[in-house]
Amino acid sequence: MTRPEHPESLWHRTGATIDVDAELPDRASVVIAGAGLAGITTALLLARGGVDVVVIEADRVGARTTGNTTAKLSALQGTAYSSIRRHNGDTAVRDYGRATMDARDWLAAELAGIDGAIEHRDALTYAATDSGAALLTAEAEALAVGAVDAVAGAAEP
Repeated sequence: MTRPEHPESLWHRTGATIDVDAELPDRASVVIAGAGLAGITTALLLARGGVDVVVIEADRVGARTTGNTTAKLSALQGTAYSSIRRHNGDTAVRDYGRATMDARDWLAAELAGIDGAIEHRDALTYAATDSGAALLTAEAEALAVGAVDAVAGAAEP
């Protein structure tokens, strides 16, 4: 099976490579598989806490999901909140909203000292059909339950 051609990610095209150790240490308290944003962040927090941690990666840092994103810190995630609400209830939506906002705020604080690392922009989720609009209405309601600040509205074509 051949992989379809995709444009090269901005991060892959412009990001610096990171030197890696050719040999793994004999032991570590924690081994993290995957050097994307989640893996590197987890390793950072563990290392700051004094844990001996090793990150292993099959390709390069940020090679997969992280490297092919727009690198945005956003609480809007399609219709994730309404799906969580439908399957797990309001308490789960509140917990998810709080965790999402805490994670976004933590990462923004970590990046705050880096000139140009953060640009504030509005995030949009839109629908092109009546059924899509109904999904977005449910999402707006779930976002309110999750205490995520979002404005619902409609625009005519």
